[in-house]
Amino acid sequence: MEIQRRIKDRSGRLLGLATLLFVALIPGIASAQDLVSVSFDPVVVQTGTSTKCTIHLTGPAGPNGVTIQIATAHPFVQIPTSQVVPAGSKDFTFDVPIGSVTSNKAATVNFSLGTRMAKASVQVLAALGVSSLKIAPGSVSGGGTATGTVRLTNPATGAGFTVNLTSSEAFVSVPATIVVPAGSQNATFTLTTQQVPANKSATITATSPGGQTLKSDVKVQHLGLAKVTISAATVVGGNQLTGTIKLTDPAPSDGFLVTLTSSETFATVPATVTIPAGAQTATFTITTTLPSAEVKDVTITATAQGASMKSGIKVTKK
Repeated sequence: MEIQRRIKDRSGRLLGLATLLFVALIPGIASAQDLVSVSFDPVVVQTGTSTKCTIHLTGPAGPNGVTIQIATAHPFVQIPTSQVVPAGSKDFTFDVPIGSVTSNKAATVNFSLGTRMAKASVQVLAALGVSSLKIAPGSVSGGGTATGTVRLTNPATGAGFTVNLTSSEAFVSVPATIVVPAGSQNATFTLTTQQVPANKSATITATSPGGQTLKSDVKVQHLGLAKVTISAATVVGGNQLTGTIKLTDPAPSDGFLVTLTSSETFATVPATVTIPAGAQTATFTITTTLPSAEVKDVTITATAQGASMKSGIKVTKK
C-alpha cells in the first residue's frame, strides 16, 4: 500500500511529496519460527494399531494453511511426507497408522518448515503374545500340584490379555483360561494332578488370541508303596510292634491312604493309615496276643493304588 505525504520546511513552505510503502505480513505465509514442536500420543503403541501426531505452531495458520515436510527412515510408521495445518489452526492433530513389526522398535520422525526443524519419537511393540510357558516343578507325584507361569512378549494393556490353556491328559487339570492383568507381563496358574498307575507325562498348551501356541511338559510320577517294615521279626504274644510304611514320593496335599490287613486274629493292625501331606512315611501299631501254638507266622499286608506289599513276623508264646 502506498501513501503520499507533503513535505514542508519550518516556515511551512512546500518542499515536495514523499511516497511511503507499507508491506503487510500475511499470516498464511509461514516463517521459520512458525513450527514450535511436534508430539505423538501415545508414544508407545502396539504393532498394527495407530497413534496421533500433533503439530504445534506459534500462531494460527493463514488462509492457505501451512505445509509441514515430514521424513522418517522407519517405514512401519506410516506417516505422510507432508501435512497441511489448515487455515486458522495453531495446533493440528492427525492419525498415523502403525505397520507390522516382529520385535520392539523405536522410530524418530523429522518435521521441517523452512529451516525450522522438530522431531518426535514413537516406540512400537511387537504383537502381544505368549513368549514363554514354564511349569515348576517339572515332575510331581500323582495327586500333587505344580505351578505354571505364562509370560507375554510385552506388558498387557487395556482389560488384560487372555490366554487359553489345555492339558493333553485327563490326569492333569488346568484352568481353561488365564488373564494377564494390564501392566503385567506374567501370570501364574495351578496344575492339579491325579494318581497314575505308572509314571506318565502330560503336555500343557498355552494359546494366545492370535493363535500363537507354546507347549510345556510335566511329568507325573506314580505314587505308591516303596516298602513296609516292622520293628522286630519276632515278638512274644501280648506285646506290640511298630510297622512303618514308606512311599515312593511325598504324599500329596490331601494325604495318602493305605489299607492294612493281618493274616491272623492274634496280631491286629488298624484298617487304614494315612500318610500326611508332604510326608513320605507313617507308622502303625501291631498288637498281639498269645498264639495257639508255640510259634505262629503272621503276614501284614499294605495296599494302595491297587498294589500291595507284605511283611512277616513270628509271634511266640514265650
